[in-house]
Amino acid sequence: MKKNAILAAGGLALFVFVLAKGGWLPQMKAIWTGLPAILALSSLRLLMQTSSWATALCAEGVEASVLSLMGIRLSAQGAGYISVLAPRCPSR
Repeated sequence: MKKNAILAAGGLALFVFVLAKGGWLPQMKAIWTGLPAILALSSLRLLMQTSSWATALCAEGVEASVLSLMGIRLSAQGAGYISVLAPRCPSR
């Protein structure tokens, strides 16, 4: 566990160093202004879709909380992105 934390901190430090040397820092500052709005809208979308899933499951007699369904949806999407069957960008 400690090794993973050290590797993550090293990777983050390297990422910040490359951004600072490459002159991307102004772009990153611009991204930070819009990031909260994007995260808020994404969270709202996740909540609304998951609530509709919970309603549909309840109509079928399956009881599941919105919070547990959110965890299931997020983990399934994450697993999809790292698996072989992940959505791919068309090659140009």
